[in-house]
Amino acid sequence: MVPPHTAFARFFTRALDFSGRSSRAEFWWAQTLFLLILVSLVAANLVSVMHTGVMLPGFLAAMPIISPLLMIPQLSSQARRLHDTGRSALWLLVGLVPLIGGAILLVMFALPSDRDNRFGPAPDEDAARTMPTGLSDTAEPAAKRSRKRNRRPTAWDGYAMLTQLDLPPSPQMQAARKAEVSDYYRRNILKKSEIPAG
Repeated sequence: MVPPHTAFARFFTRALDFSGRSSRAEFWWAQTLFLLILVSLVAANLVSVMHTGVMLPGFLAAMPIISPLLMIPQLSSQARRLHDTGRSALWLLVGLVPLIGGAILLVMFALPSDRDNRFGPAPDEDAARTMPTGLSDTAEPAAKRSRKRNRRPTAWDGYAMLTQLDLPPSPQMQAARKAEVSDYYRRNILKKSEIPAG
């Protein structure tokens, strides 16, 4: 998982990067930062209005400057998150639909990461939590994938293996199993039967 300070840094350093992918952790930590900045600005203005009856000096003048500084990284972060789920950034236009558009986007942002897709490889920090979408012909067991990435297996890896137990084996898996049984038979059974009884 991406730590908060890394996610906050990426929120601004990748502000103009509308390509690539952002993991769920990176995206939601950045959203938390965005919300905290927005709430603090509004709260400071409300406190000023309640105590003095006047808005903070420069609050209205600063909003045209602050809004693009926060909205551009916000949009790029949302585009990268949609890329991580395998969707185009054009899905952000769904947010323009009144009432349900924002809810649809919220669900899309909360979806688990796709494995490698057309937008690039899965972000390393969220790859362990990727939920399986089914066993393909070239799928590897979750434990083998975790060893390739030089990390300890997690509970999600075990869950991924459990969800694949009920799936029928692929032709490649059947051929590999037949070769394994055949090899065992040749090494252990035939070898013993060739020894003359003494």
